[in-house]
Amino acid sequence: DLCCWCHCPMIFDPHGLNDSEQASVEHIVPSSEGGSNSDNNLALAHRRCNQDRNGRARPPLREMADLEI
Repeated sequence: DLCCWCHCPMIFDPHGLNDSEQASVEHIVPSSEGGSNSDNNLALAHRRCNQDRNGRARPPLREMADLEI
């Protein structure tokens, strides 16, 4: 699986909790903006990319359509 922000492969290691390349769940519409926890509002992102997002626009819908959620 690829990160919804940088499109690079992610690490899926339950023991890599401090690794910035570790996969994390990203809200497409942020929770702070009323986004839900439903499957159609979630994508995978590197922990680093998810944390660095902070207010950036969400990924374009065209890119989200290419993701396997």
